[in-house]
Amino acid sequence: MNARDILRKGELALIVFTDGRHFHKDVNGGGSTGYWVLDPKRKYDKVIVYHRREKEKNDIYVATPTGLKGANRAGKYMIELKGISCIGTTDANWYEFAELKMGAQSPIRYLEN
Repeated sequence: MNARDILRKGELALIVFTDGRHFHKDVNGGGSTGYWVLDPKRKYDKVIVYHRREKEKNDIYVATPTGLKGANRAGKYMIELKGISCIGTTDANWYEFAELKMGAQSPIRYLEN
């Protein structure tokens, strides 16, 4: 599975890579992703979270963005979410999952199907 498999035609997603330290979800499906360098004016339909758990098994979550918390000192924004659900796992690495060139250092990616 890769991120494009999750998107419907014409849908735009923000995909984030996390080790889970700052990814929070509550029992009601709300939560947040941690802080990221983002353009706060840019719109996207959904957030896909690639949560690296083990070397060959990574959890994939999908959620609806509800807003951003203001920038921290480094100019990064926290993405607030609702409807967080784990849709499965993937053995794809981050580069394969997000369709990035090997060696790219970005922990976020915008992707449209």
